[in-house]
Formats: sequence, C-alpha cells, structure tokens
Amino acid sequence: MRSLEGLVDAKGKPGMINVLIKGGEEALQEYMRDELPEGSISRCYVLTAPNDIISVDITADANTADVFDLEVDGILRASISSKALAKAFHGTISKVWYKGKSGTKQSGAKYCRMQVKRRDESMG
Repeated sequence: MRSLEGLVDAKGKPGMINVLIKGGEEALQEYMRDELPEGSISRCYVLTAPNDIISVDITADANTADVFDLEVDGILRASISSKALAKAFHGTISKVWYKGKSGTKQSGAKYCRMQVKRRDESMG
C-alpha cells in the first residue's frame, strides 16, 4: 500500500490518500514512483504476471479528493468518484474499459476485469 502524503485538503488541512494495487488477492510491488508536489497526479509501475487480475483499492480522507482515474499505458481505463467530497472515501477499481480485436476486426468497447494476457519479457 502506498500513502500519498503531503496533501492539503479543500479546507487547508493535511489530507491522506492510500492506494493498493493488487494482482488477484496479493499486493503488487510498486516501482519508480512519480508524485507531483500538489499531489494531483501519482504514477507508478507494477510488475505483473500472465493471468494476474489487477484491481486498485483507494481510500481518501474527507475533503481530499473526489475523482480517481486509472490510466494504463497512457490510456484512461476507469474513473470513480466519491458521492460527497466532505466524507471519507473508499472505492475499488476492479473493471476497466477495453476495446478488443477479433482477428483483424475491431470489436466494440467492453467493461471487464483487467487480466494480464502477456508481459513484454524485454522489460524484465
């Protein structure tokens, strides 16, 4: 789990957001974290294995954040929002948008679990 510290909430008080990226039921190790000082964007890389089903658990203090986006390889795959900024938030991204291919034809967009099909072995 990663805690994004140093955030300031909408009322100017210290805030906290926790993010846990999982492959199945196990937490995945995060690498090369990149956080902007404002705390508006946080990036990391995780090492996955074929057939891992990826999910992201998010917990945020009240007044800290109200929208959470998940980008994979630079593509927005999912977005969730809290019902009220003034309340603490807990949410899980377990499904993402995906546009598949059937042979040489493009298929329509689907909302499904994020399962790793293969991994680029040149990356380690």
